[in-house]
Amino acid sequence: MNSVFSLTNKLNSISVQDKINYIALLVFFVAAVFSIGHYKGDEHYQILEFAQYKIGLIDAQQLPWEFDAKMRPSLQPWLVVGIVSLFKYFSLTNPFTITTFLRLITAFFSWLIIKNLNVVLIEKYFPEKKWAILFSCCTFFLWFVPFFSVRFSSENYSEIFLLTGIYFIIKGSRCLMHVIIIGLCLGLSVLFKAQIGLSVLGIFGWFLFYEKKNIKIMLPLIPVFISVILIGSYLDILFYEELTFTPYNFIKGNLDGGKASEFGTSPFYYYLLVFLMATIPPISIILPLFFFSALSNLKKHIIVWAILPYLLTLCFIAHKEVRFLLPLKYLITFLTVYGIANYFKEKKIKKYQLFFFKTALILNSIVMLYMSLKPANGTVLYQKYLYDHIDEANRTILTTDRDYYKITGELQTSFYRPKNISSFSITNDKEIVDFMFKKDITSCLYVHRGLSFSDSIPGYSFKKVYALYPDWITKVPFINASKIRTDCIYLVTKL
Repeated sequence: MNSVFSLTNKLNSISVQDKINYIALLVFFVAAVFSIGHYKGDEHYQILEFAQYKIGLIDAQQLPWEFDAKMRPSLQPWLVVGIVSLFKYFSLTNPFTITTFLRLITAFFSWLIIKNLNVVLIEKYFPEKKWAILFSCCTFFLWFVPFFSVRFSSENYSEIFLLTGIYFIIKGSRCLMHVIIIGLCLGLSVLFKAQIGLSVLGIFGWFLFYEKKNIKIMLPLIPVFISVILIGSYLDILFYEELTFTPYNFIKGNLDGGKASEFGTSPFYYYLLVFLMATIPPISIILPLFFFSALSNLKKHIIVWAILPYLLTLCFIAHKEVRFLLPLKYLITFLTVYGIANYFKEKKIKKYQLFFFKTALILNSIVMLYMSLKPANGTVLYQKYLYDHIDEANRTILTTDRDYYKITGELQTSFYRPKNISSFSITNDKEIVDFMFKKDITSCLYVHRGLSFSDSIPGYSFKKVYALYPDWITKVPFINASKIRTDCIYLVTKL
């Protein structure tokens, strides 16, 4: 009983902000474990597959077009090469263990910078406890934050280092070590994603116009920043094995060559629609008003100067994607919550407004829980099962339509492909027996395109061993099981 009282007292002594931080760390780690796979192809093919090439496991011909264009920075592939080598030293070669580790370490870095930056922003801009709690919760628990904060993607790491640089700037310390850290972080943010250089230019502009008294102190920042860019360029030269400058190649390929527009174009107001969809109704309709209000009230703030050049450029580039906005998600959240707090500074929150807030809170919590527990890519989840159980089927995989390790077009997901396997594809289910007989296959894992495989084939046993949906769902009257787009895995054995 005494131990229970002691634990209760300890919990009561923890501040609300610390409780939020601890819960957030747990949520981020849970999301990192469950978020198997990649959100967008760039997160996989331009990082993990690039690393596979450098390790010597695949040829350059198996890489996406960006490799020939030499437009992707090589820092992240080099990091993966190093981590894979380290894990191999300890006889850990499971690719899913490696990617889980990458997500866990990313989750920690994301959580750490959010937690620390929250401290300095809350102290200055959210003195009232209720707004401090709201801001802290939004930075950690908006439905999309845990999911995207664990991604080992260029967008996420560029945000981590951009925020770290801004954190040391806002703290106000101008000692040489902090100036060097600022230059290092801003440089790394650009190395991870060249486009974030627009935000860095905005920060340099802010120094020029509003930090004139400290301009001499901040001068060492520039050579540090340039040194980081030069080191990144050297890594690119080593990676591509020829003299190249990836930021220039990116601009040339996407703007002059118009390559990005081949993947679709959107109107200039696309990101406003994204903003409305990313926030939870019904309050999402008015949130942009608070964001624009904060832009106006804080027009001399470094965060505004970091956002505007990048955001405006995104709006006027024809090809738009949600992930392009991800490096700004924390900064946009700060401005939006600040706008809300500033609006209600001298206004009483009305009952209907509180009702809308509570409704949004419930909806957000449900969606956040779902996003934190779902795989980022369902196909990779199936590939994990194949990897873990490949020996049960004589290291043979059979699929319909196409090779199961081709998620995007003809690109191979070689990073998750087990070594020394035989992987075949057939046109339809009816070819299974003839194909297995001709190839003299006695056992294989068959990936069926659909909820279940109902045919019986004489001479072979079919045992369903993996599926995302339970079998009883086919018996629910109002569910048309044939319309459910999914796969299932069977262990096929010759009798």
